[in-house]
Amino acid sequence: MNEKPWTFEPYNREVWNKSNTRVMFVGADPNENNPKINKKTGREVRDMGEWFKQAPKNDYFKNKLFYKRIKIMLEGVLPNEDRPFDHMRYVDFKASPGVSKAKTEDVMNYVRGNHKIVSKYFQGEDRPNIVILTGGHARTVYFKSKKENLIDYDGATKFVCLPHPSFRGSNDNLISASTEILDRLMPASSNKLWKWSPKKNEWALLTK
Repeated sequence: MNEKPWTFEPYNREVWNKSNTRVMFVGADPNENNPKINKKTGREVRDMGEWFKQAPKNDYFKNKLFYKRIKIMLEGVLPNEDRPFDHMRYVDFKASPGVSKAKTEDVMNYVRGNHKIVSKYFQGEDRPNIVILTGGHARTVYFKSKKENLIDYDGATKFVCLPHPSFRGSNDNLISASTEILDRLMPASSNKLWKWSPKKNEWALLTK
């Protein structure tokens, strides 16, 4: 496994800097199971912004479901944007490589040891307007990092939780749920968070 940390540049830095609708997806850690080799250049892709740019030209790096479902969620938030990816950033709480199944405590330990670095994703002029936590690991780390005061989440940023894109279930249900994302956003200052369950196909309000 390549131990070099991943980076998480916005899909389109120029548009992101000017956008009023910055949407940031947050996962647990990068999946290092499949090598991400750009066919044209022969080099390995280790930045998530670059991953989303190059995926359609590289058989989606054997992870088309991930790409497609992130796109569905993003289009639910920005239905009127011709180029919604331009307003998107994808980061992981843990930049060091993981495998297909993350371990929450490993991610938390990384955040504890690198909280200043992780905090930068959520603060200052670069902060997102909307954060979509993807999956249970990211949701748990979000709540724990708030409880332990590890990350200073900007109070103006709003959060929601959807499943990791690898979930078992219908894309049709995800499309429908994604149209409700804007109505389910909660500010970082709240101790509540809306979560959509693909298994039950319903929203639930969590309190931590």
